[in-house]
Amino acid sequence: MKMFHIILFPLILFCLSAQKEKPFPTFQYTSIEGATINNSIFTRKESMVILGRLGCYPLMLLLKDLQDTTFSPEIQTILILEDTNQQILDFNSPTSNLFSRIRFKYKLNPLMGNVIGECEKKNNISKR
Repeated sequence: MKMFHIILFPLILFCLSAQKEKPFPTFQYTSIEGATINNSIFTRKESMVILGRLGCYPLMLLLKDLQDTTFSPEIQTILILEDTNQQILDFNSPTSNLFSRIRFKYKLNPLMGNVIGECEKKNNISKR
């Protein structure tokens, strides 16, 4: 009987804590196209949020797969990158630069839509 109470009590506490509604964290970003992106973007929509960095091999392969895939209009994609907006614009540039060469190498289309550059200043690349 004592063992039953030891198991039942944590189970009840877990069930009670799972019932509480947890607020969604508030945030506000500006996309590379100038649109404001905040909590309301997730309201009544199916979303795929991708976090990454330009030049990251797995991300480049994922972006290649996504550009070749057709999604239903109800699914939105939000891309949050560890790069500055300028680096993302360079990635989209038709002229040759460090970031656009990455795009050309993987034969990617320019990034459009809900693309957020998370960093405000340029990342330093460390030499190992």
